[in-house]
Amino acid sequence: MTSWSWTRRIEGPRTQRDAAAQLLAHCVGPAFDPATAARLGTRTSADIILALADYHGVAGLAYERLREVDAAAPFIADLHRRYTRAVQGHMRIMWELAHLQPVLDATGARWAVIKGPVAVEVLYGSPGQRAYQDLDVLVDPGGAE
Repeated sequence: MTSWSWTRRIEGPRTQRDAAAQLLAHCVGPAFDPATAARLGTRTSADIILALADYHGVAGLAYERLREVDAAAPFIADLHRRYTRAVQGHMRIMWELAHLQPVLDATGARWAVIKGPVAVEVLYGSPGQRAYQDLDVLVDPGGAE
């Protein structure tokens, strides 16, 4: 079994941390198999899965993949709460961006949003799949009128 060294930041036995890391990697991968997820879920604890999902911001994606897997029952409600918070956070950031856009446009400078909302809209497609906390905007400092 591969040791996931970054899991050391999470409390718990190494074998359980490794299983949780494998479960989350499986959830974010392209070929999700519920039976594999169920098997991995029985080799770890809900606390470790939730801690790793929070650390990597993938609780929402894990929720979407695991909500139909019986082994996920002990922690699915917690993942759902995180999914809901990610959707709410995305809606808040998009509201802030809608109010910031005319201000930035009025400067005449070129600007772009990077990371958070762009990643969610372009890469994930669902605002609950990936949590983020802030709005990163690049502004051309020489372009202001």
